[in-house]
Amino acid sequence: NASQSGEGEYWMDVPIAPLGTFVVNLGDMLERWTNGKFKSTVHRVLIPPSNGKEQERERYSIPFFYDPQFDAIVECLESCVGDDGVKKYPRTTSGEHLLSKYHETHADFAK
Repeated sequence: NASQSGEGEYWMDVPIAPLGTFVVNLGDMLERWTNGKFKSTVHRVLIPPSNGKEQERERYSIPFFYDPQFDAIVECLESCVGDDGVKKYPRTTSGEHLLSKYHETHADFAK
């Protein structure tokens, strides 16, 4: 079941995973390294209603972010370049990428 969240973008319902399972959402930097082979995920955690009532069990979302060193080079891995030789993203550094994300989401972030 999917619902549209924007032009060409959809939220998809994901079945509840078995007890003891965890889900990994990949970030933008890994999408760049893999030339789009693995997609960065915009995600949210919702607790679905149980029989029209509030959910009776707890659900936790614990984000953890891990980035390489600030000056680490971020460019398409050679194993992820297709037969056409196209690299979808320009070479950057971890720090430049991270700062660009802050600028996109925080209007008051100093340049």
